[in-house]
Amino acid sequence: MQQLLSPIRKIFRTAVGRMAFILFILMMLAALYLGLQGINLLAPAPALAVAIIAIAFLLLSLTISYLASSAPTQTTLPDQPAIIGLDYLFERWQKLQPNATESSILHKQFLLLQAVAQQQYPTAHHVEILKYFSGSKLASGTYLIQANGQAPKVLKFDRADNIQKEINRYHDSVKLHLDFVAGEPFVPAAQQLQMQGESWGTIAYKFIGNDQSEIVQLQTFAEYYQTSKRQQTLTALAQIFRIMSPWWKYPANNEHHAQAPDLYAEYDRLTRRYHQIKMGLIDANHQINDLLAHNQLSSSVEQICLTEQWHMRNPLSWIRENLMGQRLGELAYDPGLRRDSIVHGDFHAGNILMSQHHEQMTKAWVIDFPHTHVGPTVQDIARLEAEVLFGLVEATAVQQLGLEGLYTLGCALLPMTSHKQPSLACLLPDPLPTSWQETAELAKMWAVIKLMRQQASTYLNGNDARPYYLALIHATMPILYYRDRTPWQKLFAFLTSGILCERLGQ
Repeated sequence: MQQLLSPIRKIFRTAVGRMAFILFILMMLAALYLGLQGINLLAPAPALAVAIIAIAFLLLSLTISYLASSAPTQTTLPDQPAIIGLDYLFERWQKLQPNATESSILHKQFLLLQAVAQQQYPTAHHVEILKYFSGSKLASGTYLIQANGQAPKVLKFDRADNIQKEINRYHDSVKLHLDFVAGEPFVPAAQQLQMQGESWGTIAYKFIGNDQSEIVQLQTFAEYYQTSKRQQTLTALAQIFRIMSPWWKYPANNEHHAQAPDLYAEYDRLTRRYHQIKMGLIDANHQINDLLAHNQLSSSVEQICLTEQWHMRNPLSWIRENLMGQRLGELAYDPGLRRDSIVHGDFHAGNILMSQHHEQMTKAWVIDFPHTHVGPTVQDIARLEAEVLFGLVEATAVQQLGLEGLYTLGCALLPMTSHKQPSLACLLPDPLPTSWQETAELAKMWAVIKLMRQQASTYLNGNDARPYYLALIHATMPILYYRDRTPWQKLFAFLTSGILCERLGQ
């Protein structure tokens, strides 16, 4: 009996079933009324017709009701937080000029953002991208996001292996030593996608205990440099050096030193990316009407002729001979020439965030630690110097100097010496040429580089500037394949690298 009644109960649980039964009763009452009238009139046909229609309607309605009640229940998906500010994602994308083979990266970054919104902020009405921070790598990218007025977070796209490395480095080297970092890194969404043949995901920073108004105004050191006056920039730079001093000022002990890579491994980016460097140079030179003779841009050419009077060492040839050929000699193996400590490993201006405190005091924060390791202390300073010279100085000011002006500037930044080996005194630039002293952009750059070189000299053993020159050429040559640099900035980097090769004297 229960089995017979179960389908009936199921039907009557639906609104369609209940309404059909009510209409059936009404129609049957109407048929009964017509039937009684038909008896009086000896004409029962109308009553029979209404009764048949009522029964047919009931059967059809009950069938529909039964099918509806038997259909699998569909759960209603929760509303997803809306993502506001996607124009920042697209703006950064356009700025880096992707090619056709990279067209899927933007869509995958959007999917990763959706995953962050759903998993990190499931109850939020919206998640807003407040801004993006400068950077030259298309698949990566750093953004400031905020959900429903909650505390903002810095969010970064990165390779999955780098994300895990960063979390490990934070606990091993960062947490106990550096105070001004962007808080503990965490993974805001488990989602990972394939980009450029590798798994990519997201990592974020908590900024625990910091003023929310400060965080909203965050900018990179690159942005700060380009909008601040000379003295403000020097003050901020001195603060950055103080922040990093808990790492830099303590030389690595013997145990850590044994774990450090040898110098060829430390600077192997120049060999791994050699083809990209060369192609970047050829492309930049072509865009400025082949100022350098094309046949000179080969590793087989040792000297490059700039003018009838000026010649310089070809960095492409120098890298092949001395790094690929491992001919650095004592510079690579003499322990007296190498001073190691914990280093950031990718200390460019986009990995330093600046905030304006409510008391108008500028504060600096460091992010992005997957490359943190024990290595030559000066490599962090050299990385930042290369960023200033070939990225933060206004591109128009660089172009206006022209080929001869850039070479002259490079020579003044890297003074010659009559001795076999350049001393620490050679790190300090020559005085800025008189004709350029009234150019605020160049005067500011000069003061900044001088402060950086003074800082670097405190982290060198002995009286030999070559370890810094080597770190600087390692930071300078990759500029040639950066997406966000102009052809003239790349030419300046190449000329400076040639001068560095001359000073290294190999």
